Order: sequence, then structure tokens, then C-alpha cells
Amino acid sequence: MAFCILFEKKVIMKSKKVLYTIMLLFFFSALNAQHITTTTIDQLYKRTTKSDTTFIINFWATWCAPCVEELPGFEKLSEAYKTDRIKVLLVSLDYTSQIEKALKPFIKKQNFQNEVLLLREDDQQAFIDKVDSSWSGALPATIFIRQDKKAFFEKTFTYVELVNTYKNFKQ
Repeated sequence: MAFCILFEKKVIMKSKKVLYTIMLLFFFSALNAQHITTTTIDQLYKRTTKSDTTFIINFWATWCAPCVEELPGFEKLSEAYKTDRIKVLLVSLDYTSQIEKALKPFIKKQNFQNEVLLLREDDQQAFIDKVDSSWSGALPATIFIRQDKKAFFEKTFTYVELVNTYKNFKQ
């Protein structure tokens, strides 16, 4: 009988340790998960006004191969120039229905350090025009903004092109 009680206590203690370990793993994985905030173009522009920070806003989607190809360059740029007043915002144009199946797994796999936002606009043509009247709506597209200065690019950047564009823009 004493053996059964002792055995039962050990099983309970091990079960508690396993449960605590699982809880800790869940807690820390939740901390590392990239939070995705929705935004509108007006909200994006509001963040960039009256600031001496250079904002680089990249419009992309997980289903856009050229977008996916250039994204590591934006991560590398923000790391290389982290002492500058620079803020890279990765604005996804993925569909809301794809957040759980495509967007979140992609972000986790890529381990993005830059802020990821999900664009929520009802009128696509209106937000395209607000970004830049020359934008056809094709992806990827990038805006460099600092105070009243703005440069729009409807193209895929290599890392070298991105660095050179950033350096020329901030002058």
C-alpha cells in the first residue's frame, strides 16, 4: 500500500512538472509570435507626419513571389542602419481569410523583426491613389517618407538598390 501511495505521488509530481513545462513553452512561444495589426492608409500616413524618422513602407503579399524575394533586404536594411532614425513597415495585402493559413506561418518562418501590418481598405482604387497616383496597384511597391518628402517605387528592390535608394533619399 505504501508503495502505491509513493508511486502515485511521483506520478503526480512528474505530471505537474510536465504541465508546467508545457505552460512555459506555450507562454514563450506566444511571446515570440509576431502580432499583426490592421491598418488603413490614413493611419499609416498619420504615423509618418511630423517625424524626423525615415519611414520605409513596403506593400507586399505572401502570394507575390517578387515580394517574398525582396523582403529579406528590408530586414537587412533596418538591421544595418538601426542607429539611423529609420522605421521599416511591412504592409501585407494578403486576404483576411489567409491570415491564419498563410500570413502568420510565413511571418513566423521568416522571423521578421520589422513591424508587420495588414492593410484593411474597402476601396482598393481609393487606397492605391492615396499611396501614389502613379501606382498601377502591382506588387511589390515601396514608399520612402520623411516629413514632407516622399518617394514612391513600383518595383522589386535588390538589397544594394534598397541601400542606395535609402542613402539618396535621406540626403
